[in-house]
Amino acid sequence: MIAKYLDLSTGHLTDPEVQAVGANAPGLPYGIGHEYGAWLNMPQDTWDERDWDGVAKQYPNIVAVLRYARTLDKDVNWINFDGDGEKIDTLPFFNW
Repeated sequence: MIAKYLDLSTGHLTDPEVQAVGANAPGLPYGIGHEYGAWLNMPQDTWDERDWDGVAKQYPNIVAVLRYARTLDKDVNWINFDGDGEKIDTLPFFNW
């Protein structure tokens, strides 16, 4: 299988959100921390059944990115948050 991923700046999340993704925090899709940010698994099978509004109360920017990625391509498997990743004008951005 060849996986598709979206490469985004860590600035689209707050520092605590990046830490939550990297620590594979409960309630979020599977995450893996790395030296420059974190990978976040893009849920496929459970997308429509998940309560994204509930998750958004604690992690609003993570959910905004997941929703953005979903509009781009339903086959995106991962989101890579990296300090040198792409900045998207329609998503919130934080300078931390």
